[in-house]
Amino acid sequence: MQRGFTLWRQDDNGVIARVARYPDQLAAEKARAKYEASGHKQHYWIEPDDDTCSPPAGH
Repeated sequence: MQRGFTLWRQDDNGVIARVARYPDQLAAEKARAKYEASGHKQHYWIEPDDDTCSPPAGH
């Protein structure tokens, strides 16, 4: 079973939120680049999907 990828965001207040899920890493990377180009003070990263919906530890 192929897993997708989740794009996560952490804002300047430290709040972590899932932005969207993507079927493959390339789609997630393209979306991350688009969000980063918008100029907001937020940190974006991509994680492979797992069986939870919780933000990854350490971010």
